[in-house]
Amino acid sequence: MSELTTESVAQEQQEQKTKTRTAVERIAGFTIVATAVAVLAVLVATAVYAQDKYSLKSPGGIAFSETSGDTRTGLPSLPPGPTKCSR
Repeated sequence: MSELTTESVAQEQQEQKTKTRTAVERIAGFTIVATAVAVLAVLVATAVYAQDKYSLKSPGGIAFSETSGDTRTGLPSLPPGPTKCSR
């Protein structure tokens, strides 16, 4: 009788270890996926922030490539200055 009780207790302990191992593996898998998603979100947010911050736009919101200018130097051209009237 003692032998059956010992086997039953050993079997119960083995089942408990298996359940615990499965739960730990599930939590570890979830943690890895959650960490990967968080890292990806940070990278995307950083890229979007950098794109807005470092884009080639003037304070008026017009990109430098959209302005007319000297094609040799790439500098924007200045508007014409005041003209003198001859009387």
